[in-house]
Parts: sequence; structure tokens; C-alpha cells
Amino acid sequence: MPDDRAIRDGFVFFSTKAAWQAGVSHNGHRMFASRNRGSWQTQLFCRTTWTARRFGPAFPSMRPFMRAYFCLSLFLIGCSSNLDGNSKDPNGVSDGGDDSTDGGSGSGSGSGDDGGDEGSGDSGDSGGSPETCSDEPAGGSVSTESGCEYLPEPSGAGFSAKIEWSMAHELIDPSDGITTWPAYTFADESDKTGVFQAPAVGQATDDNADGSVSSQDIPDIAVVTGDEFGTDTHSVLRLVAGDGRAVWDTIGWASHSNGNGTEDYAPFIFAGVAMGDVDLDGRTEVVTTVIGRSGTCYPALYEASAAGQLTLDVVGEDALWCQGSDSVKSSHAPALADIDADGTVEIILGRSVFEHDDLSLRWEGDGGRGWYNAWFIGAEGYWNSGYHSFAYDMDGDGLELEVVAGSSVYTADGDTYCDLGRYSGSTWIPAEDGYPAVADMVQFSGSPAGEPEIVITGNTSVSVYHGVVDYDPYGYDRCVEIDSLTNDPYETSIGSELPAHPDCDRTRSSFGGPPTIADFTGDGSREVGVAGACWFTIYDVDADGLQYAAMTQTIDASSASTGATVFDFNGDGTDEVVFSDEEALYVWEVTGSGSMRPWERFSTVLEDTNHKSWTIHEYPLVADVDGDGKSELLVLNSPRPDSRDQYGFYVIGASDDDWVSARPHWNQHAYFITNVDDDGTIGVADPNYAPYTAEDYNSFRLQAPGAFGALAAPNLAPESTVCQTECGAEAVIWVQVTNTGEFIAVDPGLQIGLYGRSGGTDSLIDMGTLPTAVSPGSVSEAVEFRVPSWMDYDSIFAVVDDPNAGSGSAVWGAAKECDEDDNRADVDLSALCE
Repeated sequence: MPDDRAIRDGFVFFSTKAAWQAGVSHNGHRMFASRNRGSWQTQLFCRTTWTARRFGPAFPSMRPFMRAYFCLSLFLIGCSSNLDGNSKDPNGVSDGGDDSTDGGSGSGSGSGDDGGDEGSGDSGDSGGSPETCSDEPAGGSVSTESGCEYLPEPSGAGFSAKIEWSMAHELIDPSDGITTWPAYTFADESDKTGVFQAPAVGQATDDNADGSVSSQDIPDIAVVTGDEFGTDTHSVLRLVAGDGRAVWDTIGWASHSNGNGTEDYAPFIFAGVAMGDVDLDGRTEVVTTVIGRSGTCYPALYEASAAGQLTLDVVGEDALWCQGSDSVKSSHAPALADIDADGTVEIILGRSVFEHDDLSLRWEGDGGRGWYNAWFIGAEGYWNSGYHSFAYDMDGDGLELEVVAGSSVYTADGDTYCDLGRYSGSTWIPAEDGYPAVADMVQFSGSPAGEPEIVITGNTSVSVYHGVVDYDPYGYDRCVEIDSLTNDPYETSIGSELPAHPDCDRTRSSFGGPPTIADFTGDGSREVGVAGACWFTIYDVDADGLQYAAMTQTIDASSASTGATVFDFNGDGTDEVVFSDEEALYVWEVTGSGSMRPWERFSTVLEDTNHKSWTIHEYPLVADVDGDGKSELLVLNSPRPDSRDQYGFYVIGASDDDWVSARPHWNQHAYFITNVDDDGTIGVADPNYAPYTAEDYNSFRLQAPGAFGALAAPNLAPESTVCQTECGAEAVIWVQVTNTGEFIAVDPGLQIGLYGRSGGTDSLIDMGTLPTAVSPGSVSEAVEFRVPSWMDYDSIFAVVDDPNAGSGSAVWGAAKECDEDDNRADVDLSALCE
């Protein structure tokens, strides 16, 4: 098994910015080549096209290098220009030359006319020949095309998915049901492999070595992993490259000194994480809960260096409750925000707010905490429940943020903004604590737009409250309940109608995980999604209250308290649900109309049974985790009593490249889009709905497309270089791939087909694989083909992202492009001699 830092599966991964770091420009060219055996120059056995357009004025430092390279190429191997008298390129721009020697159009293995006879001339063998054919062409850059977008396939069809990389147990790739991904072994702390909380995604390492960590770098994943069935109550924190090429660092026990003295600390076993530049020093911190060897828990900051090394930087001195017994623990999820608009980031855990520099306690509220733990609540509470509070601009003033902590909302100073509850007559009944979420879900008559509602779950019910105090009929600072339903559908009016569910453990059927808010049904309104032990349920919310909109069976007898995320994968305006229970990962669409029974409306578009979990509060999340611009799914696993060999995490992408772009950030469990800026900055977040946010995301735990647009696409085309050691020898054909897309990279593994045409029939000569990514505005490294019988063909052509390779779509291959018609180019054989 390779070391964590080894490059996996022989792939070399590059940042989208690697070409920028090298100093090459984004000014480019296209190569056109066709065959004309009879025309060649003295000592000319290699033909390539290097034009001044490739290295433009943006990087003047590269001009001497390119002049030297071009002159050396001419001296050693004599590179030609278009010798057929025609410089028409794949864009159809002609130099006015004769097209008679161009091959017919088409791609793949189809047939077509030659489009003209071969050019005439003596094939000859005059002149010497180079001693070597090893001068492989180097990569470079090309100009990009603005507005390069693709059209996704219509919704309703099942998703085609593949595993992009894995640090998990042995997996079977869903793309074919055959390919096996071997079990991964962590080099450090190999026994701590279970994931019980949502990781965080964001840039933490300086991948392009430009001296700063920014959006130009590949995202990284911060994840706590542990062994639930061992004797340890601590875990380890791992920082992992988002493209899977390395575990940058793993940290467990580490010594730290503060006002409490010196002690060893390690992440608590079920601790959640949040990620961001907390102290504004240009380096990324990971916030979590640590446990000391004394058994006491505290908030902590780990700092990541630009090279990915983790250091325990700060441990707070104020203890956090984290365990009552061996079977009752906490799973706190921290949140980050600049709640008082002072330019620094505060850390929120439950009803407490901590300073960014030393994690000293700024204030602690006296009401809700944003949890429902059995140690304090009793049998109805979840025994591993943790804090899930966060900051939000509830009044939309843009000045300060409020802290939403379950049954209480606090001001930026720690005072009570409002307590949640309901009136029975004139008697106030406080709300039970639980997991909160915020969005603008209901428009009440006569009320202004942009007033939020608060959803509380996890306390056996799903409840919706006004997020402003204006609806308190007695004028108190209270956020009044709109409606509440039990999260156990068997206890409702539809209970007797529910389909049989033999795997349902009703002893935990009412728990419920942290809520998700999105437009699940595509009707323009917002619904609430909540997981439970037996059902994932979507609730309609309007001025009249809550109603069941859709539901589907799940299996989660362990925690019944997991979350879910939401993303519009195919860009059709309807959000898909991403969820995992004990047995599988699911992506669901809600179909049909409200006249259907709720359990009839879910449609499964992806099911991956590689996933297994003994659940806590984790969920699969959506982000551009590898920096290619496209959305991926980060899937989490943990061992179970009946299957201890499932563990780790892996990344799933679209095998047909038909998923839209996504942001490269998911910075905390209580994620909402405006909480973290596109550059990773944590600030005073606007409400993510209109009129405060023009995009009107109006959601919670939903991912957004990349800032450059959901449908951004690559555009690939081939260019070739031909070489021969002597007359009559085999042809060496190097094929490179250009990507003129502006934002989207193409992953390693791109298939390149080399075809020969003879008598109007095309036949496959060989298929090659590009081992590296193709970044926007770049020319790839070369893939080599050796063709001994090149003289048997009337022409030879290359097809990049070849649909006939069997990977991806049979129509467009593995990369969904804005132009699928320029993936073929003829190879110029004019420099060869028989």
C-alpha cells in the first residue's frame, strides 16, 4: 500500500493554476494537420506547430525561453509549417490553401469520403535524418473562450457516477459495477478511520506555490476520524488534499500550554469541525473540540501551514461538556462568523461565543444551546447529540449577527434576541431545544419580504417559528411558533396509510437530524427536509403550517439524527436531496404533484451501496473538492457492530461529466452559502435570500454552483506532432490536448483514440490515456503512439475524449464540452518518408 503522500494510481495531479505559476500565458493556437507524403524539407522528420500566439504579452519573461525552444527545435529536428498549402484549423479558419489534401470529416469509427486525392510529389529520401525521435513536445497554454457552457441532460434520468478517489474500504465503482478500488490504509493512526461528523472543505495549502493560500489553490478536506468501538475517547484530525493525492498531515495527541497548565490534547471522538482563516493571518485554521488526557474537553484551533502541516495552536481554558458516560457523549459542531463586524472571526459552540485569538469565552447565553442530548433531556434525547448553533443576520440590518442556538436566539452581545415557544391562550410555553436552520419560507399577508423563519428539529418534532418578534401578540421579545408536527409519521393522521417498513426501529423513529431547507419540489417555495430512523421527510411550509410533501424509507436505527445536503446537479432548477443512512448513499428527486401520496413522490437517481455507517451527525456533502470546477460528492463511512471493515471516505463524480459546477467551500456543519465568501473569507454574512442577496439562494445546507456559472464547461481539441527516426521506420505520433474552456478542468484519464482511414473506412489504431489533468487555458503533456504501418493508411486522425473508449457517455465521452465537434483533427504525415 503506498504512503499517504504518494501519488495514487499513477496519476499526477496538477492545479488549475500550474501553468500560471510556470509563467505561461493564456494566448493560444490550434493545430491543423493533414497528410501529404510527397512534400517535405531537408532533414525534416518532425512536424509541430509552435506559434507566437501561444506565449503572448501577458508573460514577457517567457519570450526568450520560447525563442530558444523554437530555434533549438528547428536546429535539431526541423519543424515544418503547413506543407499541404492549407492552414485551415478546427475552427474552420482557412489560409486560402487548397483543401484537396484534407481528409473527410467525422469522428469515431464511422466512414466518410477522403475529401480529395493525395497530394503529388516525390516521397524521396534525400537528406539526412535525425538520430533520435525523443524530443517529446512540452505542454503550454492556449487562449480561452468566454461563454463556454454545456447543456445538461434533462432531469428524471438516473445519474451516471464514478469514484474519483478513495481513502476507504474496498469499493466497487458504480460506473460499471466491476472495477475494484482497493482498501486504503492510512499511514498514521491507521486504527482511527471512522467518520462521525461532516468534514469541512476549503483551501488550506499553497498548491501553486505563489506564496499565499487562495481560491487559486486546490481545496483541502479537514476531517476527524476515530474508532468508535475501541477504548479511546479521542480521534485524530486529518488534512487531506481535495484531489486525493495525499494526506497532508494527521495529528492526534499534542502538548499545549495555557492558563490551565500543560497537557496533551487530541480531537474528541465525535467532534465536528469548521474551517477558515480565523485570525486573519493568511493561514487556514480548523476549529474543533479536543479532550485532554484528564478527560475534560475544550474548544481548540489547529493551524495548517501552507505545506499542509497541522499544529495545535490554541486550546481554550473554558471547559465544554462532552461526555456523561461511555455511552453518552457529545458531537458538537462549531460555527464561524464575524458577529460584531469588527473584522475578526468569532467561534460559536452552543450558546457560547469564543474569541478568535485565545479562545477565551466572550459570553455565554442562558437559554438554548442547539442540541437535544439524552444526558440532560432523558430517554427522548439522542445520547450523542451535540451543539449545532450558528450566526445569522436575523433582522437584516447588516450591522451585527445574531446567534441562533436552538430554542434561543442571542444578540451579538449575548443578550436574548428572542426565545422560541408558543402560546396556549395567554400562557407562554417555551420551545424544546433542538437543531436550528433559517430561511425565508413563508410570506404572511401584510408583512415585508425577507423575514426569516426558524426550523427546529431533533426534539421528536419538526417546528417552525417566526424569526422576528413582530408576531408576538403580547409584545414580548418572543419568536412565536407557526406550527409543529411530530417527526414520527406513525403517530400522525397518515400513520395507518404508510407502506410496510419491516426494517423500521420505531424506538428511535422520532429523533430527527439537523434540518435542510431548499426548493425540493421545484415549485418555487421552500420546504424542510428532515432525516429520521425510518423515513426522510420533506415538509411543505406555508402560513397555515406544516404538511407532508414527500417521504421515502431509510434505515438508521443507530442515531436517527443525521443531516442531509441539497444540490441542483443537473441545473434544471429543482434541488436534489443527498443523504446517507446506515446502508447506502442516495440522491433523490421529488417528482409528481402534491395530489400524489407523499411516499410516492421520491425518485432515486443515484444509489451507492459502497457506503456504510454507524451514524452520528454526519452527512455526505457537495463541493468542488478537487479544484476542477465541477461538483463532487464527498461520502463518509464508519464501522458498524456487524461490519467493522467499512471506514474512511471517498469522492464520487459524474462519470459522464453531466453535473454542474459547485463552490469549492463547505466550511461548517451549519453551512449556508453566504456564510463563507467565494475567496474563503468569513465575515458578516448577509441573509442568503432576497432582497439581501441578489441570487436569492434562500436555503440551508444547500450548495451553490461555482461563481463562474453552473454550466461552465471545458472545450477540448487535439494537436499532434509526428516524428520518424529514418525513412521506412515507424511513425511516432504525439497527441496533446488543448482546453480552451475558461473555468473547468478535465480530470486525468482522458481517452485519446488514434484512427487510420483507408479506402473510406476508419479503423482504430490505438487508444491512449492522458495521465494528467487538463486545466483551463492549457495544452497537456503528450501521449505517444507508435505506428509501424502508417503508410497503409490514406490518413490518420486523433480523437480526444473519444466516446468509443467506453468511459463516460457513448455520445460525448467523459467530458461534457461546450463544443463537441472539434475533438478530431487529422495528423500531418507529410514529413514522413517510406
